[in-house]
Amino acid sequence: MARNSDHVSEPALDVSRINSTQLDSVPDAPDVQTRYEEKQIELARLRAELDSVNQDMAERKKYAGHVFWMCACWLSAILLLLIASGIGVHFKLSDKVLLAAIGSTTTNILGVFYIVARYLFPKK
Repeated sequence: MARNSDHVSEPALDVSRINSTQLDSVPDAPDVQTRYEEKQIELARLRAELDSVNQDMAERKKYAGHVFWMCACWLSAILLLLIASGIGVHFKLSDKVLLAAIGSTTTNILGVFYIVARYLFPKK
């Protein structure tokens, strides 16, 4: 097996088993202490990122369900409105009212669905 002698890497520092009293007895303690603190800060940052991602996933599930059911109910209401108007026994709407209900409000509700879906599930 060939070795690349030009590339010398620094050994990995395992800071999980180091405590502050041990650092005082090490000759290069300030350097080790600094690296230990940097690793602790990095670990805290990664934990915060993970918490944020988990919260985003929970919110996405919750609001995706809400938006879906809102759109499904709205479209069902429009369908019932059309059926009731088509039967026309005791319920009759003018063509302009039907066009307004079907056209603009359905476009608005689907637009809201699209905007919320794009916000909840962004492309990376």
